[in-house]
Amino acid sequence: MIYIVLSGLSGFAVIVNVAINGIVASRIGTIRGVGITFFTGTIAAALLLFSKGETLVAGDITSVAIRFAAMAGILGIGTTFIFNGLVQRIAAFKMVLLRFIGQIGVSILLDYWLFDLFSLGKCLGGICLITGLMLFTRQSDNGEGIDRTPETENAA
Repeated sequence: MIYIVLSGLSGFAVIVNVAINGIVASRIGTIRGVGITFFTGTIAAALLLFSKGETLVAGDITSVAIRFAAMAGILGIGTTFIFNGLVQRIAAFKMVLLRFIGQIGVSILLDYWLFDLFSLGKCLGGICLITGLMLFTRQSDNGEGIDRTPETENAA
């Protein structure tokens, strides 16, 4: 039961994160917004590590792990930059779905590439998310979706 609650809270946190990043990016600029996001995330992660008694340096980290961590950081900054630029143009719901679809897609590729594993469940989940995004987009293009705000209806 605790895992269901935690997954719900993390999903809520992702939506709030997208909304806050969009507001910050529109007020101070996308690059500065990404910098603030990266800085606060780094501070939060360090505080979490220190509260658990861990350190930022581990003796058994291999160069491969460091490369993957660096690549993940760069990709995280890149996707945050892209999403901060797009958040004013598309609905937050679509943003969250795009982020989840990307995460599932990358996890499928990494599982196959690193471990020679293929997960039919992940593929079906990704297909369901893509189908939902397509249906939502089609519905919002017809004026029936939750994308419609008074400002966009007056502009149409």
